[in-house]
Amino acid sequence: MNAQNMDVQHLNEALEEMRATIERLEDEHEADLQAVAQAIDAQLMENDKVLEGRLEKQRIFYEGRIADLECQLKKLHEEYSTLTDAESTSAVKTLNDNTERGDDLTSQVGYWREEHAKLSMRFQQLQREFESYMYNAQTSQEDEGATQQQEELHATHEVESRQNHLLQDRPESMDRFSHDIQDDVCDRDVQPEVLQSELEEMRARYAAEVAHLEERLEKRTKEVESLSQANDELRELIQHGASTVQAKLHEQNDQIVALNLEVEKLEEELSSSRDQVSQYAEMIEQLKGVGEEAQQQLLRAEIMQRDLNVQLQKAERHLREEKHVAAQKLEGVVREQERQQEQTRDHYTREIKNLQEELDRMRSELQAIQTTPATLPLGDDEEFEFLKERLVDALASNEELQASLRDARDEIRVLRGTEGHENSSQCDSTTPASGNDASADSLLRRIGQLESCIQELTNDRRALEQEKVELENGLKDAMHHAEMNEKTIQQQKSELQDLGLLRESSIELAIAYEELQRHSVKDAHYISIQKHTEALIMAKMVCVPRLLREYLDAIFSSLMVLIESAQKQRPCLNERFDAIEEVAFMALEEDERQDEASQVARADADQAQLARKKVD
Repeated sequence: MNAQNMDVQHLNEALEEMRATIERLEDEHEADLQAVAQAIDAQLMENDKVLEGRLEKQRIFYEGRIADLECQLKKLHEEYSTLTDAESTSAVKTLNDNTERGDDLTSQVGYWREEHAKLSMRFQQLQREFESYMYNAQTSQEDEGATQQQEELHATHEVESRQNHLLQDRPESMDRFSHDIQDDVCDRDVQPEVLQSELEEMRARYAAEVAHLEERLEKRTKEVESLSQANDELRELIQHGASTVQAKLHEQNDQIVALNLEVEKLEEELSSSRDQVSQYAEMIEQLKGVGEEAQQQLLRAEIMQRDLNVQLQKAERHLREEKHVAAQKLEGVVREQERQQEQTRDHYTREIKNLQEELDRMRSELQAIQTTPATLPLGDDEEFEFLKERLVDALASNEELQASLRDARDEIRVLRGTEGHENSSQCDSTTPASGNDASADSLLRRIGQLESCIQELTNDRRALEQEKVELENGLKDAMHHAEMNEKTIQQQKSELQDLGLLRESSIELAIAYEELQRHSVKDAHYISIQKHTEALIMAKMVCVPRLLREYLDAIFSSLMVLIESAQKQRPCLNERFDAIEEVAFMALEEDERQDEASQVARADADQAQLARKKVD
């Protein structure tokens, strides 16, 4: 019994020692974990301080940069005001310069748009890598902590369950067994031999049981040793984990530094791109002002163009009427000339025949001839006077047409010399709000602040991109309006040229009228003189028979002169008639072309109005 009690005491002592070692190991493990946690907290505090310092530097840098940008913006506004005052006297020149600058700006805007897209893609890629790295780091730390806690809890639960099982089951069974033995001994005092044999059996059984307990104790000691080894390995793993955590923290710090450098570079590039975008915005605002002026000029030009179209239609109608009247007059004059020539030929042939008959009769009769002077009707002179009056009326209408053309040219010149009002627009500068200066308690909060700053930067970039797109659209509209203005100016120039050509054609037509009138007057005067001479010669011939031969010679010579003059004047008259017909045909073609040009101009004006309505 004493041996059994000793064994039980030894077992209890061994179990207490095992409990003490386990508690000591747990305390050491907790101390190691606390040390690692303190080291991690210290490292995090250092990282927070470094991040705070960097954020403070960045805030100071951005505030200074914003102040510089505000100063530059004020200077640019002042320069813009001076430029607008200076450019009010040269609107057309600035329009051409701005169109060229608009082309350059479109190319530069396209280039910087591509660069901005590349930078934004790179920035988003770095942001995704940084987020994935932080997520992996957090998940790895949480997984390591959870696995360590689970392993420690599992090991402690197993040890405690085994110890409790040994402490609870074995002493109770031994006590119960000893009580049973005592009861048996008391009951069997009568049989000492049997008791002795049973006692020996009990001793053997107890000895076997003690041996079994010793074996189990050895196994437990081996388990304790294995647990201690596992604890040592766990400690090494914890130390290694702490070192890996520190290494990962260092790597994370290095990556954060690299990311901060990249963010600084991106911010510098963003600031430079903002400066360029502000410059582009100012230039595009100038272009907008010029475009508005051009639009106002276009409206004025459209109004004046409508008036000019009305005047041109009136002038064209009047010119058509004049052309028609002139053509009718020319046809009448030509017919009249031909009729007069035929009449003169018939008259001369009849006169020659009559003279021959008269000479024959005079030779046959040889009597005194009683003659009467021949007179001509004055109807031809009246017709020439009427034609002269009609030509004078045509010249007066031509002068009225020239006066209307001069008025239209003056109005177009006034249209080209008009200057528009300049509209100045000021660009509202927006300054980003300064970041939150409150110090964070952990790296995750600082990382969240950094992500929020990065998100704000991306939002600013998107806003800038939208502003770029709007400004580009405004620039395209301004360029389109400028092109439309140039087209209208070119159309007006072509119309002026057409008006000049029309004026020249009208002048040529007037010259042709004057030449025709001059030739007709000369011919009429020559014919009247010839008639009077013929009448005098006939009177002499009738009065004096001796002059018959001279009269015949003079008649034949005058006929030859008339025939030669008619032959000489016929090609000139034919050429003049051909020239007049060509001028009339060209005038008709010019009229048709002007009608087509006016229709095209109206269609372009309607398209411009529709485009302006769409833009508005």
